[in-house]
Amino acid sequence: CPVLEAPQWRDPCGEDGAVSGGCGAPVSYVSGSTVVLEDLAFDVWPEDFAAGAWVWGFGPENQTFAGPARIASGRAAPVHDEIGSVVALPDAVRAYEPFAIQWVLELPSGTMVGAGETRSPVYVTLAAPLGDKLASYFAIGSRAAGGRDQAGDVIDAVWAEFARLRVANADRLLMGYYRGVSCPSDLEVYDAPGLVTRLNGQCGAWQDLFIQVLRTQGIAGALPVTVEPMRDAGFLVARYLFDPGHDDAGCDAYPYLLDDPCSSSSPPGGEGVRDLPGNAGQDEPDPASLFARHFLVKLDGRYYDPSYGAGPFEGTRLEANMAWEEASIAGYAGECGAWWAAREDAPGLLETAFDR
Repeated sequence: CPVLEAPQWRDPCGEDGAVSGGCGAPVSYVSGSTVVLEDLAFDVWPEDFAAGAWVWGFGPENQTFAGPARIASGRAAPVHDEIGSVVALPDAVRAYEPFAIQWVLELPSGTMVGAGETRSPVYVTLAAPLGDKLASYFAIGSRAAGGRDQAGDVIDAVWAEFARLRVANADRLLMGYYRGVSCPSDLEVYDAPGLVTRLNGQCGAWQDLFIQVLRTQGIAGALPVTVEPMRDAGFLVARYLFDPGHDDAGCDAYPYLLDDPCSSSSPPGGEGVRDLPGNAGQDEPDPASLFARHFLVKLDGRYYDPSYGAGPFEGTRLEANMAWEEASIAGYAGECGAWWAAREDAPGLLETAFDR
């Protein structure tokens, strides 16, 4: 990601050009804090005009900036190095896209001269951000949880965004879960930084993104969870059709031959298991569905599946595990001679394991 350099707030018609979200670089503040600007300056014509002045800035939600200024040599600047808003930010999450400030110079005669507008995306977080700071983490959380002022409400609002299966990065580009990918090994995006830039990722990337978005809001405690089959090499995420007339793989444990999406050859008689359009993933109605493991998030005793927007699954660890399995798993896979083969999930029998 590019380094964001000063100036952060810019006139939208300035020579510096545009960056993501407008002409100013993204900025973040904690709810209830004061917006402070440094090195504020205006070009003035004619250049030989000199006077004392008062600078005013008017932003959203009664954000007002004011202070004495000097005009000389074609430049107007506040007397003091910093100018802060006279009103603190709301005690709640906000996403200002942009936070636009209309500027006015008040001359000694009382004449008010329009001095342009500065714009920047401003993301207000619930509490001090934790961990990495990428613009998309701020944008996702502050957009989703706008107006919330309690941690539980922020978590619910952020989760609702993931549950919609339409999560967008800071540039409002949708991110996918195995979008257009059938073989999991064909997509090597395992973490949130890769996901927000490459826009498509594995379950580990979506797990990481959900945790990072919450941490950016100052919410700690979200834990990564790995789920694996207890006895099998892999599992099939719903939905699959098992045809009783083709249970002829020749292996008692796995009666149905299975086409491996990562193999260029198909087993004989492999039509016994058909991959149907199944549980939709992030911006993908039918993502890859044969895995050795899957990644979830645990927070406050609830289990979330960000890749599918599924959950939260509640109860004890075993109860949540069972609920996830019943909602997610169609069957299990293993080797049968030279081929992959499968069996159906047994209803009511726990066959996967959460690691925490």
